[in-house]
Amino acid sequence: MSPLSHDLLAKVEKKMKMLLGTTLQERRLFRRIKLKLVAEVSVTGEKETAPTDKVRILDISGNGVRFTSRNSEFYHVGQIIEISIRLPGKSGVKACMRGLGSVVRIQAEPAAGMPSLKNKEVAISLDTPLSFVRSI
Repeated sequence: MSPLSHDLLAKVEKKMKMLLGTTLQERRLFRRIKLKLVAEVSVTGEKETAPTDKVRILDISGNGVRFTSRNSEFYHVGQIIEISIRLPGKSGVKACMRGLGSVVRIQAEPAAGMPSLKNKEVAISLDTPLSFVRSI
């Protein structure tokens, strides 16, 4: 099997960038969009009622969400969670986006001797598309 020619590789990369907004060197298929929204996260599949964690969204993409939590001990990699992202709106109308995701990363502890972090970043990969829910 012969390696791809430089010209062919450049054409493929240009096409990908046009279609996906990304290049071959980037691992992400979707761009991250920075947001400052509040969300509620709960663990799915718990026998007893799981506590709901109020978190702050940092960014969102087509297949994931990154947020900060004061309760990072609630989470572990591989855990299935439900996220409900509150959307800003007018008085009397409440709307949110909901979906299921898997925890893929939790921010590591600082090096020895460094102060512990209050809020830690948690990243999830969305297992289902976010659905829009509106209530009055």
